[in-house]
Amino acid sequence: MHSLEIILQLQVGSDQAAVLSLPYLISSLTSAHFSPSPHLQKWISRLSSLLHSKHPGARWAGLCLALQTSILSKNVMVEAAQNWIAVALPIVSRNEAPPTYKACIRLIEHIFTEAISMPQFQRQLVTPNVPKFSAALLDLAEKSEDAEIRHIGMVSLARLIPLYPTLHRQLYTNMFSFSLRLLSGSSVTPTPNAVITDACALHTVLHFTGGKVGAAPLWRKSLDTAIAQAWSAFGTLRSTFSLPPRTNLSVKPTFDPPPTDPMLAIPLCLDRLNCSISLITELLRATTARPVPVCIGELNSLTLALLRCSPEDAIDGHFDTSRRALEISIIPDIWKLACILISQMAQTLRQHLNPHLSRLVAHITHHLESPSLPKSHRAPFLRILPVLLSNTYALHSPIPPTRLVKTLLPQLTALLSYKVDVQQQIDENSAATSKKGKKRGRGYEGDEVFKMGRGVLCPAPIDGEIILLALRALDHLLPNPHLSETVRTLAGRLVVTLLHELPRHPPSTLSRDISFHGQVYGEVQAICNKHVLAGSSGWVNSAVGLVVSAINWSLDGNATVKREVEILLHPRLPPLLRTQPPIEALSLFRTGNIKEDKATEEALNVGTMECTEARLESKAPAETEIVSRADVQSEPLTWSATTNASVSSFIPPQTMKSPGPTASLESPAVTEPQPPHPGTKVPPVSSHEDPISHEQNWAGTIQAKEPVQPSMFTSTSMGGYGITDDQNSDEDEEMPEIDLESDSE
Repeated sequence: MHSLEIILQLQVGSDQAAVLSLPYLISSLTSAHFSPSPHLQKWISRLSSLLHSKHPGARWAGLCLALQTSILSKNVMVEAAQNWIAVALPIVSRNEAPPTYKACIRLIEHIFTEAISMPQFQRQLVTPNVPKFSAALLDLAEKSEDAEIRHIGMVSLARLIPLYPTLHRQLYTNMFSFSLRLLSGSSVTPTPNAVITDACALHTVLHFTGGKVGAAPLWRKSLDTAIAQAWSAFGTLRSTFSLPPRTNLSVKPTFDPPPTDPMLAIPLCLDRLNCSISLITELLRATTARPVPVCIGELNSLTLALLRCSPEDAIDGHFDTSRRALEISIIPDIWKLACILISQMAQTLRQHLNPHLSRLVAHITHHLESPSLPKSHRAPFLRILPVLLSNTYALHSPIPPTRLVKTLLPQLTALLSYKVDVQQQIDENSAATSKKGKKRGRGYEGDEVFKMGRGVLCPAPIDGEIILLALRALDHLLPNPHLSETVRTLAGRLVVTLLHELPRHPPSTLSRDISFHGQVYGEVQAICNKHVLAGSSGWVNSAVGLVVSAINWSLDGNATVKREVEILLHPRLPPLLRTQPPIEALSLFRTGNIKEDKATEEALNVGTMECTEARLESKAPAETEIVSRADVQSEPLTWSATTNASVSSFIPPQTMKSPGPTASLESPAVTEPQPPHPGTKVPPVSSHEDPISHEQNWAGTIQAKEPVQPSMFTSTSMGGYGITDDQNSDEDEEMPEIDLESDSE
């Protein structure tokens, strides 16, 4: 017996049996059931009888079975679609139960969607019925009070309009007004996010009704309308503050003016601003058949106006104090909406946003530099930095990235300064007990397991999110070539220190979420892999050993790191040729910190990375034996074998430019200097001959024990470490006398 025949006899023999067996039939039906057989026509007839049944449950079962049949067999759908649409299309306009509406809308939408690849079937059945179905859906979405019915109707319209744009041209005005009506806001309760999403999805496909030629003007009209509505709502929210002038006054908002009562007007306009920003972001994300002009200047003006909101811009005059208090209280919400708009503009406009990037970054930095800004208000600004910096070109000025990095470093120093001492907490709890008690409080070993809420660095989720966002933003700022070298070195030292210090902290001391420790360590290791192993500056070269020794090779995803380390140790290309050693080579050492570094550390409350320097000295003493300028300036140096070894090891195997007017690029000769006479002093080296004197003046006195030959101690680009130049030695030789009476000519 054929399987379809069994279903016809047992599961759908009656209307009640079809309703009860519907879940089983939907899960058990396959495309093999609809292979050519004599029972296939009986199945189609039985579905038609269910659709015409007076029982609402039977009609619902018939619609569901028809939809499943259309999905499994396209041939059966083409054969029976005309009868099914003739029965299902009037159901959308009648008063039916919500499940019947849903099944009917899904059946018709599926048939119209599948017909796009069958021109003849589309011309005979779909083209006459699509306008009727769309008009019925629009009417149902406007009149229905069920949120789910409205959602299904609007989603179906949003899917059908791009497929049949010219058939919806007559409904453009009605759908345009309906979608904007849903985005007009509410003063009692904010508009649900689901409604905003559905209305924006419908509104962003309406420009397809204009065809390939008229789609661009319709899209621009929708964008101008959304910007005008945002400006109107923003003007009401800042009625007691100074407002920047609008650039485009030709487009008027479509919603009604707000009420005069501030208790109703402020929530209403804030909801309208939220809806308008959501609509602008969806329009920027929408697709078009041809390129469209985007009003970047107007979008940037709106964004800057939202970012400039502050309580200090209040204008003088007599205003309602409650209104001004409400307007001040919603400033963080306005900032959040501005960050949402900036994020979408960066993803859509990309490099076209570069002319306005400096101003946007300056305003974001200004808010992040505010010490009184709560963490919940700081998070939106940190969240958009990676998106903004990754989709645009590098900032061309050193001031914005330097300021940004300085605002991010204090967020990360908490990971270093935080140390949990469980025994100290137990002692404090014991001391807090009453002295009159007979027994003093005792601390037991392992009490920290039951005190997870105490001594946690990030007690709230927003605290951990701030640290992760700061690390991600720092990852995008370090590659900037215009970043100040002092701040870059400080940030690199901090990250390398975090890489070594984080494994020492138990995960339970950072956050109540145990996975937070792994997330932070992964971000820190990623930054070190990108900017330390792959870097080329001096402090980076000195920190390679630290990074390699701290990498946890057992973690997944470190295969790429192994390959990078192998390429670093065995490069496929020759090293870069430099005429001078970089000053950053001394940046990992306490003695190498210049005044600017120390001032920056004190201003940012970072301090020196003692643990990193100690680890560096203990693990790589041969590499860290470098004589810095601070040593020469603070302590007198004596000539010894160790000094010569350290000096000679510091000289890179690269070409140098010797001083003097006739300098050449020949390799300098390193000679062994003779010790000077006891008590004699060597004059300081001129700053003009020091290639790195612009960072720090080096003026020191070298006390000697034995005499030194002046010809062997010539100042070079290394500051006079006994390095001579062959060309200068040749110039000091006496010129031979010329015999004028000689006969040779």
